[in-house]
Amino acid sequence: MKDFTPEKIMRLSLPKLKVFAPSIFSGFLYGVMSVGLLSLSAWLITKASEMPPILHLMTVIVGVRAFALGRSVFRYLERISSHDVTFRAVGDLRARVYEKISPLAPAGLKGFGEGEVLTRLVRDVDQMQDYPLRVVQPAITSLLVGFGSIIFLFFFSWQAALLLGIGAVLGAALAIILTQVFYRQNEMRVAPLRGELEQSLHELLSNISVIISYEVTEFFTNRIADIDNKLRSAERLSAFGAALTSSIMLLITGLVVFFVIVIEQGLLGSGEIDGPEFALLVFAPLAVFEFLGTAVLITATRIRVKTAAERISRLVSAPIPKEIPVARISSSAQPEVPTITVGLRLHESFSDLHLKDFRVSWPGSNAVNTVAVPDLKLLKGERLLISGPSGAGKTTLAYGLLRFLEYQGSYQINSFEAKELPIAGIREVIGLCEQSPHIFDADLGSNIAFAKETVAEEEIWDALERVGLAQWAKERDGLSTWLGERGKLVSGGQAQRIALARALLANFPVIVLDEPTANVQIELGDALIEDIFRISSENAQTVILISHLDIDPQMVDCHIRL
Repeated sequence: MKDFTPEKIMRLSLPKLKVFAPSIFSGFLYGVMSVGLLSLSAWLITKASEMPPILHLMTVIVGVRAFALGRSVFRYLERISSHDVTFRAVGDLRARVYEKISPLAPAGLKGFGEGEVLTRLVRDVDQMQDYPLRVVQPAITSLLVGFGSIIFLFFFSWQAALLLGIGAVLGAALAIILTQVFYRQNEMRVAPLRGELEQSLHELLSNISVIISYEVTEFFTNRIADIDNKLRSAERLSAFGAALTSSIMLLITGLVVFFVIVIEQGLLGSGEIDGPEFALLVFAPLAVFEFLGTAVLITATRIRVKTAAERISRLVSAPIPKEIPVARISSSAQPEVPTITVGLRLHESFSDLHLKDFRVSWPGSNAVNTVAVPDLKLLKGERLLISGPSGAGKTTLAYGLLRFLEYQGSYQINSFEAKELPIAGIREVIGLCEQSPHIFDADLGSNIAFAKETVAEEEIWDALERVGLAQWAKERDGLSTWLGERGKLVSGGQAQRIALARALLANFPVIVLDEPTANVQIELGDALIEDIFRISSENAQTVILISHLDIDPQMVDCHIRL
């Protein structure tokens, strides 16, 4: 993933030229209309003061109206077209960033906090939309409008055109240099501080009940306030630099207009130009510098975009722990195995799972913490209990079976080595119900239905019936029952049963249950285990039960203690 450089990320945020060209052209026409409107209006007002016959002014009056209407029309077309294509490009970029980091989850992103990952995936990727909208397009438009205006003024006065050209180059150069000096260093502080603030807020809000219970709220709020003060200080310095640079641009604009007045006054006195032309030559630079003045914003925005791109690049280019399957991240397709790819998802295709000298480690752990299974063969419909104290590596073993973590030794499904199989195919055979299953902030039906691409309402009710939640759902709002963020509106046992219903709907031949009774009362936990085994027997599913509690040996076919 080293090829995902900041420069490449910035290029990916740009729409393709053929779809971006209409918005650039509309922006150029908007600039032409703006310069033409101000220049022609100045000429018209000055000419009208001489009180010529009204018919002599009709053409110019129509021109002013056309410029006024065209300015609004082309501005609207430029905004609507540029935002449309840019949002599409940034949406594609976000999907590519997600595809880059998703193979690292859940074990390969431990170096980044959840809030930090969220900031880089959302805020920093959103920042990339400014590159085409507020950097590339305004820069091209300003160059075209400025160059065209200089050529236009040359036909009236080469002196005014020369002054405008010198002022434009000098102003743009100063704007770029000063913005780099004042803005770059502060922006390099602002972006990390924003990520740190997001991470601190995430920690506070995610653990608010525990924090309040132990009366340590003040510690967290003080830390957030301290980060916020540093962030505001950095942003204030950046704003000061931008304001100072903008002031210098205004000064250059005033100087250009002043010298144009001084030079053209002599031409006016000698009769080389008349009063209306004099007004046009004075007001045209004002309109042109309205566009050239965006050099400050363009430079500052490019710095912000470059910083965001660097942060995204560091996220997707993070070193891949050796414990993460490299094949999942490699762009090269894994070799297909015809037998397994044809029917791997079908329940009937699964026959056995065989581990031999199977070893798996969590990223960053040492050989002492490696989980090892000497020899195990699990047939279709059998039940395996994996027990052991907390920290023994039970979840690590489960992640190895689902290929979240790399393994050593042999791991075969239907006599095919797992490393030779598509990982997506393995996860269509083996499903995981985590210790704390994720419940989306949505209704009951949505939380279950996402396990299957197309699902009928009757299938959802059937899954709820089999896990013992149908009556509970009917007593509430049915499938519209809202579960709350992370399932805060349901109990631990209900969350486990909802996760089990999802697994049933996906029809996994093998289900790995990681501590399904961890958040359930003891008497309810026993009932839940019995229901799980009953349901698995009905579907001839293989169950791998991970638990630190004692389970009746007669309920399982084999037992491994770590």
